[in-house]
Amino acid sequence: MFTHPTGEPLWPQTVTATFTRLGGELGLPSIGVLGLRHSAATWMIASGVSPKVVTHRLGHAQVSITLQLYAHVLPAHDQQAADQFAAALDG
Repeated sequence: MFTHPTGEPLWPQTVTATFTRLGGELGLPSIGVLGLRHSAATWMIASGVSPKVVTHRLGHAQVSITLQLYAHVLPAHDQQAADQFAAALDG
């Protein structure tokens, strides 16, 4: 995922150390590089991106894996679905 300008891979420890250092300098919460992946997945699902698309982007073998890991963001979707259905009945 991360390479030198020559295309050679960076050592994972170098990426982690640089990410941690820069985040600290900017005053950001310490979430680690893997935290970026979880943040992106959570944001996508909470924003209504299809779980199938999220699954593909994360490289999970099945949608069920993605949903097991990120189901905690779906309750808001339940409320949204109820509100949309109620609006349709009122309309």
